[in-house]
Formats: sequence, structure tokens, C-alpha cells
Amino acid sequence: MSKLCHHCGNALDVSTATCTRCNQTNTGGDLEITQVITPASDVVKEAAIVTQRNLSDFEVLGTVSGGFATILKAKDPVLDRIVALKLVPNSDQQSDLVQEAKLASKLSHPNIVTIHEIIQNDEQLAIVMEWVDGDSLKAKLVTEIPLKEKAHIALQLCNAIDYAHKNAILHCDIKPDNIMFDIHNQLKVLDFGLSHVLGGESQAATIGSPAYLAPELYLGQNASKESDLFALGAVLFELFSGEKAFDGKSLEVIKAHITTGEAKNLADKDTQLPEALVTLMQNLLVVEPSERPPLSDVIDAFTDLNQALVQKPNWWQRRAPWQKVTISAMLLGVMAVLLQPILFPPSNQQILEKRISENKRIAVLPLQNINDDPQVQLFSQGLAVTLSTELGKVGREKTNSWVIPSAEVAKLKNLTVNDVHTRYGADLVLTGSIQHLGSQRLINLELIDGASSVSLNQQQFKVNVKDLFASNQAVFDKAISMLNWPKSEMARKGTEFDGAYKHYIAAVGYSFRFDVGENIDSAIEQFETAITLDNYYEAAYIGLAETYLSKYQLTKDSIWLDKVNTTVMRMETFASENIQRYFRAVIAIRRGEAQEAVKELTAAISIEPEDERLHFELARAYQQLNSKELAEKSYLEGLRITPNYWRGIGRLGGFYFRTGQFEKAARAYSNLKEITPHNFAAYLGLSASYYNLGEINKALAASIKANEIKPSHTGFSNIGALQFHLKHYQDSINSYKEALKLSPTHFVIWGNLADSYWVLNSDKADSTYQKAAEYAEKKLATNKQDSSARFHLAYYLAKLNRVEESLTILESLSDKEDNLEFYLAALSYDAIGDIERALKSIKIALEKGYSKSEVKSSPLWNHIDSDVRFKKMVAE
Repeated sequence: MSKLCHHCGNALDVSTATCTRCNQTNTGGDLEITQVITPASDVVKEAAIVTQRNLSDFEVLGTVSGGFATILKAKDPVLDRIVALKLVPNSDQQSDLVQEAKLASKLSHPNIVTIHEIIQNDEQLAIVMEWVDGDSLKAKLVTEIPLKEKAHIALQLCNAIDYAHKNAILHCDIKPDNIMFDIHNQLKVLDFGLSHVLGGESQAATIGSPAYLAPELYLGQNASKESDLFALGAVLFELFSGEKAFDGKSLEVIKAHITTGEAKNLADKDTQLPEALVTLMQNLLVVEPSERPPLSDVIDAFTDLNQALVQKPNWWQRRAPWQKVTISAMLLGVMAVLLQPILFPPSNQQILEKRISENKRIAVLPLQNINDDPQVQLFSQGLAVTLSTELGKVGREKTNSWVIPSAEVAKLKNLTVNDVHTRYGADLVLTGSIQHLGSQRLINLELIDGASSVSLNQQQFKVNVKDLFASNQAVFDKAISMLNWPKSEMARKGTEFDGAYKHYIAAVGYSFRFDVGENIDSAIEQFETAITLDNYYEAAYIGLAETYLSKYQLTKDSIWLDKVNTTVMRMETFASENIQRYFRAVIAIRRGEAQEAVKELTAAISIEPEDERLHFELARAYQQLNSKELAEKSYLEGLRITPNYWRGIGRLGGFYFRTGQFEKAARAYSNLKEITPHNFAAYLGLSASYYNLGEINKALAASIKANEIKPSHTGFSNIGALQFHLKHYQDSINSYKEALKLSPTHFVIWGNLADSYWVLNSDKADSTYQKAAEYAEKKLATNKQDSSARFHLAYYLAKLNRVEESLTILESLSDKEDNLEFYLAALSYDAIGDIERALKSIKIALEKGYSKSEVKSSPLWNHIDSDVRFKKMVAE
């Protein structure tokens, strides 16, 4: 197993606490399985296996009406899962159906029902499919469906059809009965490619259902992508209008309406949809197939609609900057007073207070710089950092709220309400605009609901350009008032010199986006200038130390750790002892001196037990010392203080994963997914955890979701690894190659690719193991203590028959190594032919928590898998 360093993105073994590139301790990161995880939605899996199992092997739990085939709800005891059994009557079309089912089974998409297996014997033909425990769209249509949900249904349906079409598979019977929803309300389309075989000659035009059948099919023409689009249009018409596009008392009447193009007019219905989208859907129902709009246009339209429904701009956001300026001026003085009861009537104010009191996660975005003035932009960014820090203290000490750190918010590519809600689950977002007006700045502060983007409250006021601290204090006071929090004081200015404070605020502004240009160097320069003007400016020293740490993370040059240490020493006579302890501990952890870090952090926590940073750093130190119980305790204590801190939850999940506590890991990542539903790292962690629990389908779904959110080398590697587990070796080779395009020096991925070649007896295996060995050696050249690289190298050398070199490395194996190292040692000894030491190593790997199912199912064993002692070890 491996992961990504959450500091620098480097690929690491999951058992390695310290990153080999940046030397930082990893307590989380994106987990990837070295030989297993899942296909993304655009990866076609191998066809389902045709078997001769008996239906008596399944435990039947119930019967469902199935049209042309009986459908049973059943339990498959082999894989311990609930499935749907579609029992197909005997006919001369069975061979056609098997071929169609095999083609359809290659589809792997979250909105398409999966075909697991095809059973064909003398007695019966049956298709074993994913069981969807929910209602059909037909059942949903009789209920009141909100517009936002309708739009989401439409987009999921379009994506499913588009994916199948791109893989040359038609549906031929798209209708509400064939569209299901699981318990999580995720859409699932049934029967791709099967309907025209199952339907037989008795059904209208041999395919489809009358009200959704394309006119060309009534006229005896072949089915096509365009005929599926017609059926899609009919379903969408019914979804948004509540009526069928074509109806009648008989089949002949419906047929006449369809073949003559007499569809009802969607524009006459109250759909609440944009006119262009209504026209697009209406055009799906035209008679001539070539005149129907391409599916890509429909997908684009519904993508835009979904985004618009998620983020509706309020009246302020819809106006151009010059309009905002005019309105801002109008709102001043008497007009502001007159408009107040209109903007916030008493009933709305009560609702506002209720919503604010219920929300727990808050984000601060920089104010929009109306003038595009560089100095105003710097002030705006510095204000966002200061405000999130100060509000974070109040939220932690006086409320149950958590303010998302500005350093996290700054990582977003687009600083919008929707993005910060999507990425971090922000319930409330504080933002607005700022305009330079001579000696004053006009600030419009706005509190927005994260989920709906509805403006909940606005405050407009002016601040003095020359008094920066008073300006920050004014914004802080307004924010506290808007959040309905207890009156609080912002941290003291920290210096009596206005010049020093000015440079400090500039430095903080630069620190908001260290990923931009020379911002990090500019921040260092501004902090140093502030300190030159005031040698006892504690906040500036702290900012400088933190900036040096960021510089270290970017460059991996230990000179910046030395500068952090020097900065701490410079403030030794006047700064808080706990601040100094914190920085000394951070330096010690990054230098691998965990015991010293524990000493510093334990002392600091005795004075400030509610500082969550101290607990999370202490957990890192304990992980370095392999003190698992104490590490867990520290993580949980940090999360007690900040239960919504998504990175902390991710680190806890990673800790549980590395220590073999996969159920706890899955719970942690599930919690992370709830808090940040579009966090691809949460799904990667879930997929890895589910895999180790033997829940392959859940692992598959989670990994698909991760790659949908953010394609990455980790995602492709995981896809390849799961395909390897499923024995789809050629597919795994393709996936590993995609991963290597994104991370060409990743030795673990090279090794996994070599394993796939080796299993297929390909002559490419040796050259690929050689590549893996070369990159592992390069890793060791930069960090000789990297045990993952060392024992992966031993394995690759063993595969290359370089026995003496492999054994030299294996002799360094000690009990302090984690389960993966012992598993690699077992594979190495097995490749060499030393069965006794292979068995000894695998025994220790299992005792240390390595996945028994992976050990048992691995195709990489040469010798020990036939040994009775091995079989006993991996027995259920």
C-alpha cells in the first residue's frame, strides 16, 4: 500500500511516516493500494464471466416483476452480497442475449447497473446483476420532485447514456421503469443492450415501449444513438412537465402522434427552465433522427443548470461593479435606514438567526477589489487571513463553530462561495467587496449561505485608509455581529509603530497565496521589515517563522528549518514560551527527533490544553515513535476541539489505515466525505479501506468517484491495482501506463506494472522491474532511511534474479518495520526460493495487520501458496 504526502504530493508507502522528499511527518495523505483499487467511469472493464453455476447456489429472498423476464432478489453466498437474478425464458435467442449481456457487462459507470455474471447451463439462462434497493423513476414521478433534484436526475441519466454510447452500446428501451434510484438517491439505469433481445417480436417494432419509441423504429429502421436520444427526450419531457410527450388511448394513436411529430409543447408547461433548454429538449422529439441535438449539448445544458441551481447570485452579485458603486452610495445615510426593514423584515431576521445558529463551518473569502488596486488587493487578502484567524479563536472558545483556516481556502483554484462550500463543506461564507475612495475605503460585508448561495445579511461601512488596525477591528466587529456571536475583542495590534503594522499586514496579504509568483519571498521581506521597525513585534516573528516553514516545504532545503530555529531564538526573551515550544517541536518532527518533540508538546499542552495544533503535532510525533495508542488519543483530542477540521479527520483515517484498523479508517473517511463531499482524497481513502475489508464493490464505487472528482496518478494507479486484483491484467497495464504519464518516476507504479506483465508471462516484465529498481535506488540516494524504497528494491532485485543484492537488503529487516515491508520480504524470499524465510515473513506481516485476503489472492507467489502452512495462515 502507498499514499501521497499531504505536504508535497510525493508518493510514499503507507507505513512511512516521514516523507522521503520533504522529510515531513505524514498523518494522512491520499491512500493508494499497491496492488488494488478501481476503474474510473470512463474505463471499460472486462466482460462478465459466463459460468455454469446452478441457481440453487443462490438464496432467493423475493420475486420482483420483470416484464419479459422474472427477476429474483437473491443472496450470492460466494461473495456474500445481495444481487438481482434476471431469469430469461428458453428461446432461440439465448446466444444473442449472452453476447449482448457480455457486451453490456463491460460497462462500469456509477449510473449504470453492473452485470456481475452470466449463468448459462442446460436448465437456465440467468443474468446476475447489481441489486438496486430503491424506487424507479416511474414511482418518483407521482411525487413532488424539487427542480434541483430533477436537474440532477437529468444530468445523471444523460451521463449514463453518453458513457454507453461512447462504448458502442445502445439501450433501446429508455423509459421511467428502467431508471432506478438506490438508497443514496443515485440514479441507476437498467438493461443496457438487453431490451431488444428480451422483448421479442411481440413488442412494438421489436424494441422499446410505445410512448418512448422513436418514429424510425416504428417504421422498421434500425436502432441508433439517435433513437435512444428520442427516448431520452420523452423521459425528460415527462420528468419536467409531469405529462407524457405522446399519449393516447391505443398504440395506434400513440404511434400516429410520434411518427407525425405531434409532440406536446414543453414551452406550454410550467417547467421553470430556461427557454433555450426547453427548446433543446423539445428538439430531441423531432421525427428526423439527424435533426436531434447531440447528447453533448444536452449534457452541457444540464451541467450549467445544475451549477446555476447550486449557486444562484444574489441581487448584489448580479450587478456590474459600476452598478454596485452606485447602489453602495445610495445605501448610505437615510436611504440605508429606509431600506433596512425592506431588506430584512422581522420574519426573515428570525429565520436568519436560526440558520446562523445551526451552521458550524465558516469560511472567509477575500473581499472583491472593485478598483483592481494592488494595494487594496493586498489589504483584502491580509484581511481574509487576519479575520479567519481571529474569528477562528472566537468560534473555538465561545461557540461550537469552526472557521476554515485561510491557508486551506487559499488552495482553491476559484475563490467562490460554491467552491468553498463544495470543497470544505462551508455552511456560511463571509465575503463582499471593497472600494478605494480617497482617504477612505467603502466595505460591503456579506454573509452567504454556503449551500444555496443566498445572501443572509449585509453590512456596509467605511474605514480610514491610514488606520489599518482600526479598519481590521471594524470588519471584525461587523462580522461578529452578523454571526450573532458574543461580543469579542480582536487580538491586540502587537506594536506601537504604525509602519511596522503596515508591513505586517502586507506580509499577511502575501501569505494568502504562496503559490503565486514571488509571494513567499515578498512575505519574508515584509515580515523582516516589520521586525526591523519593531524588534519586539511577536506576531511578525511568528509570521516569519511560519513563512520559513512554508519555504522549507516548497524547497525541501533544511536551511529554512535553521532559519525557523533562528527566528524562534530571536524572540526568546519576550515571546510566549508555548509559541517557542510549538516551533521547536515542529522543527524536531521534521528532523526525525520525535522524542524531543513529545517533550516540548507535552509541556505546551499542560499550559494550553485547548490548542488543537499541539495535539495534532503530538500525534505526528507519537507516530514517528510507533506509539499507536498515544497517537490515536492525540488525534481524537485534537478533533474533540475542532470536530469539523477536515484535514485532521483525514489524518486520523490515514493513521487507522496504516495500523490495520480498516473499519475505523472507513468510518473516518466516511465522516470526511460527509463534511467535504467533493474531496477526492476522502474517496481514495474509502476505496483503500473498503478493499482491505474485502468490500470490492464499495471500493470500486469510491475509487470511481475519486477519479471523477480529480483524475490523478493515484486514481489511475488504484484503478490498475483493483483490475489486477480482479485478474483483468491487460486493463491494469493500461491504467498503470496512464498513472505513469502523470508520475513517471513513481517506483511503486513501475513495480506494479511489472507485476502485471509478469503474471501474463510478458517479455516486458524484466525491463519494467529494472525501471522500478532504478527509481527505487534514486529514492534511496536521497533518503537512505526510506524503508519502503529499500524493501521494494529488494523485491524487484529478487524478480530480476539478482539474488545476492536482494538478500543483502533483506538482512536489514527488523521488527521496527511495518507490515508492508514484511510482505515485500516474503515475496522476495518466495521469488528466490527460500520458503522458510518467506513463511516467517508473511506470518509477521499478517500479525502486523497486513490484509489476509490480499495475501491469499495474490498471483505473485511462486512457491509458498502451495505450502500447507501458508494455507493455514490465510484460512478464513
